[in-house]
Amino acid sequence: MALTPTMVVIGKSGHHTKIVQYKYTLSNVGISATGSEEILSLIQGKGRIIQVKTTGASTDFDLSIRNKTGASAGSNNEIFQVTGINLHYDESGMDVHYANADTTYVNKLYTVVKNDDGGNATGPIALELFVEVLDR
Repeated sequence: MALTPTMVVIGKSGHHTKIVQYKYTLSNVGISATGSEEILSLIQGKGRIIQVKTTGASTDFDLSIRNKTGASAGSNNEIFQVTGINLHYDESGMDVHYANADTTYVNKLYTVVKNDDGGNATGPIALELFVEVLDR
């Protein structure tokens, strides 16, 4: 499922770069061993993630961000991962460079969320990415 974000340009970070805040709501959360993939659409296909925020109702969920979709995406396509999130996660000062690795280059990333807390459904998960991209 492709998710359309709310996007806000936070400001310029350099002569040719800007910081963009992408806000997504994830609703297709898997309670399986692998979780379920959702498409983060309209995000620049190449950039640098500098902050990740996420909030859900579960006390134990995992979040992974990948640069390639589907079963062919291996661990080398995982650009960010955090496990055991208890309701909220917020990390800034990150330096995660990425480029889309699909067979045909697209402006997308992919997220997989897995709920390990069988007693508490995650409900919708809010995901915010702060990304430095070229200012074209």
